[in-house]
Amino acid sequence: MIRLVLTLASLAPLHAVAAELPGIEQSGLGLVTDVVLGLGVTILCIYALSAIAKKMMGAGLQGTGTLKVVTGISVGARERLLVVQVQDEQILLGVSPAGIQRLHQLSERIEPPATAAQPSLPPVISQLLGGGRRS
Repeated sequence: MIRLVLTLASLAPLHAVAAELPGIEQSGLGLVTDVVLGLGVTILCIYALSAIAKKMMGAGLQGTGTLKVVTGISVGARERLLVVQVQDEQILLGVSPAGIQRLHQLSERIEPPATAAQPSLPPVISQLLGGGRRS
């Protein structure tokens, strides 16, 4: 997919170069095509980069086996609170650039939140592409 995006991005400036050559005039339809193609490539790049960023951000908090992150929340620019499950025990940890500290051992078990399916595109763009109506 990345190769496709890079290929399309490299082809987009060719119309601009052709328009500057002597004897080649570009009609209004050609200009509209260039704008639509450029916008499409830009949206595709943004979508691809956001999908890659989501995968990279989620990869660090996954866990399997006897040690896994149950839930977490960001409390600052680089500080997080995490509930970590080690076998049958759950521990609240504070994670910061200075280190990791055990804050509390939980007496009651916290169940992981249900992961809601998030739309891959913002609602406004989804409505425009899908033809949906606003209510």
